[in-house]
Amino acid sequence: MHNFKNISLLYFTCLTYKSLWESFFKLKNKYMDNTTIKTYLCTDILNDDHNIYQENNINILTFNKKSNFTINGNLYDRILFYLNNIDSKYILFFIDDMYIMDYVNFNKLQQLINIMENNEDIKIIKLSLDSFPFNNGKNVNYDNINFVQADNSKDEYIFNVQPMIMRKEFFIDMVTYCKNNSTVTHQNGGLEIFGTKYFRINLNFKCLRVCKDIIKIPYSGGIVSSGIISENMKKFLKEKENIEIKTYDNNLIFDLTKEEYECVGDRVKDVYKNINKKYSDNN
Repeated sequence: MHNFKNISLLYFTCLTYKSLWESFFKLKNKYMDNTTIKTYLCTDILNDDHNIYQENNINILTFNKKSNFTINGNLYDRILFYLNNIDSKYILFFIDDMYIMDYVNFNKLQQLINIMENNEDIKIIKLSLDSFPFNNGKNVNYDNINFVQADNSKDEYIFNVQPMIMRKEFFIDMVTYCKNNSTVTHQNGGLEIFGTKYFRINLNFKCLRVCKDIIKIPYSGGIVSSGIISENMKKFLKEKENIEIKTYDNNLIFDLTKEEYECVGDRVKDVYKNINKKYSDNN
């Protein structure tokens, strides 16, 4: 019998990436349809068609301020807002373009939660083999399940944004550390770089990665790179899942207004400049 009352799925996104929402939840419903895990769509602001998600038992948390990924932006404040409005001990974390591509073994997922319940020093369990490997880590075994444990003093990307289970209180503390210390312009990058630094100064914290996929994703970087989805990825999703994602010029998944352009990170701005993309007249 599964006891998923102490874990919530946090789908972290923003309105700019709204074209990904419907297909993410389509895949979630297909591959995790037997679970009672409470699910949250966590966004900056909403558009007018959000009722479809509420009607499908998806809770919506809205920051009510446009996302801003600059060094003085609000990514960390947004995450803290969502976490403080979710009442569960553990977080099953997905960023917007990390699609679930195969059936989830709920018995294994329950085992991982049980392992964390019995081992307070385990703060994160990464669920995908596409998560960065721990080249300096070591093999460990808990309850007859094999993992690779990161070496906190040597490994890079101990924290990254592939699917994982985290203790909520740890996540709050780590994001607070990132907010107070990050000097990186791109805040997603800051979350990974300074999230890893947080493990460096807490050597007793353990981050594990599974040795067999619990969550299968199509690619380690997600399906989108700096706002662009490749033709190969579009073909893969169409052939495997009959999913078509709306795109604009050069396979961009959004059509930014000038206001939205000012809020995105430098990498997306560079993409816009490189393809001579103009702002949309849409509001």
